[in-house]
Amino acid sequence: IYDMLGNVIIEKSFSGAALAIDVGNLPEGIYLCSLRGETFGPVSARVIISR
Repeated sequence: IYDMLGNVIIEKSFSGAALAIDVGNLPEGIYLCSLRGETFGPVSARVIISR
């Protein structure tokens, strides 16, 4: 998960099962996610990525 300046907030990877990231009480709607080279967002503070 990155902020809009490209700083990594949380970087965590799992193979296989769903990936759930909770970035706590950070504001919603200002984060980008990168998955397999694809970037998408803005997303809410709780991001659920399934494979």
